Amino acid sequence: MFATIGHLPLTPILAIAVLFLIGGFFLTSANGAAMALCMCVSGEEEPNKHIRVFWEVALGVIGAVLAATGSLNVIQTASIATAFPLMILLIVLVFGTFRGLGRYKEKELDGEVGG
Repeated sequence: MFATIGHLPLTPILAIAVLFLIGGFFLTSANGAAMALCMCVSGEEEPNKHIRVFWEVALGVIGAVLAATGSLNVIQTASIATAFPLMILLIVLVFGTFRGLGRYKEKELDGEVGG
């Protein structure tokens, strides 16, 4: 991205603006992730402020440690290790969804479902 900006006029100003936009994107994404995590953990729609702060700091520290290592392999390994159990869960959810839709279709054909 910065290679493209280097060919445009007002390169220093554009580079600073892009850095602020990227930073804002990461901050809002991290805040949203922390909020979703808090809601899942606490089971409340509006979690306690202290729980939100804990998860925001925890996610920030994990991100900072991974970024400070400077190794892309560490970040890739951590993302794969985190995503693998979720992949299995998603496969089970897809299977359950199709199974439920099949049962719904059977009930609908038998006339049990109104609509």
